[in-house]
This record gives sequence, structure tokens and C-alpha cells, in this order.
Amino acid sequence: MITMGCGVEFDDVCPARFIQTEDWALEDPKHKPITEVRKIRDEIQGKSS
Repeated sequence: MITMGCGVEFDDVCPARFIQTEDWALEDPKHKPITEVRKIRDEIQGKSS
């Protein structure tokens, strides 16, 4: 499971503790302009290929 910052600041509250996770520490796209969301999308695509 890939998470987006889960556990970076609040390690004890991450709900994904029942399976192995890999945190990519991505920015939260919420309320970002579309140009920033596309950069985040591109970063995800780069990491997953």
C-alpha cells in the first residue's frame, strides 16, 4: 500500500498499520490549482513506473 504522508508527522494515527506500507510523502492535492495537481500526478507516475 502506498500512502501520501501518512505517518510523516503523526506516526501513531496512520490507519494503514495492518499491512506493509511505503510512504511517498506527497503533497496533499486538496485545494491546489490544477497545475500543482498535475505535478503531483506526474510525481506519482514517475515513482510507479
